[in-house]
Amino acid sequence: MKNSINKTIALLFSSTAKNTGIIFIGNAVSSIFGILFAIISAYFLTTESWGIVASVRNLIIILIAVADLGLGAAFFQYASGIWRDQPKKAEQEYKKIFALRIISGLLFSLILLSFSGAISKVAFGFIDHNLIYLTVLGFAGVLLLDFQVFAIQAKHNWKNASFLIALTNILRVIFLLVLIWITKVNQLNVIFVFSVSGVFAFLTGLISLPYLPVLKFDLKEVLRKFGGFSFWMSLNKIVSTTATRLDVLLVLQVLGAYKAGIYGLSSTLAVGVPLIIGSFATVLA
Repeated sequence: MKNSINKTIALLFSSTAKNTGIIFIGNAVSSIFGILFAIISAYFLTTESWGIVASVRNLIIILIAVADLGLGAAFFQYASGIWRDQPKKAEQEYKKIFALRIISGLLFSLILLSFSGAISKVAFGFIDHNLIYLTVLGFAGVLLLDFQVFAIQAKHNWKNASFLIALTNILRVIFLLVLIWITKVNQLNVIFVFSVSGVFAFLTGLISLPYLPVLKFDLKEVLRKFGGFSFWMSLNKIVSTTATRLDVLLVLQVLGAYKAGIYGLSSTLAVGVPLIIGSFATVLA
């Protein structure tokens, strides 16, 4: 019994607990500002317009899960064990995976732009090319940012990772307040703010990872090293994300933008338990 108590106390004051707290703070701040963005946007927009904003948000998240290919998690699993002892080796692998992430992002973006009308019809029930253009902007920024966060966590730089996790939603609220100040709040401008914030956050993340991608590398070697793990992580992310993010899009299709707006706002508030579990799981990994 005493031994169990000592182990529990040691865990509470361990670096794992400390780092879990740091990541939790980043997730908590991100969630709080995400909720603020949703509430403020819904207040200044009509319920129907907010329903479209929420649908674009969920579509971006689903697309990121599909295009992720498990590369971020695979690199995290590989580099977190060697970055301190073999930094040059980790940096070289980072440059290769970063190049693959850029290539995959470009390919998916081109597909989305090429079939923007059809995708808009399927996702929203009507054709609006501007919505898909802004979706691609948000998709590209967060796809790159997501990989950056994994890489910074692999370096065990938990404070910078926590900051980047929170930065996107902080920027969204700041940019939204600017729109309110200049009285330019409308559906497209709010979606633009939502999308461009990820790009700004990604550019900020380059400060922590000042490594250019390398385009010349042995693809077979990279797939052999990362392919097996990344495949299963990719499959898991696609299933879990689609299952939790398809709801707003379905509500939009079946019940319309008004009901999607109400449902999308309420679903934004349900973040507590996944937040805590996700923070601990990241550090423990």
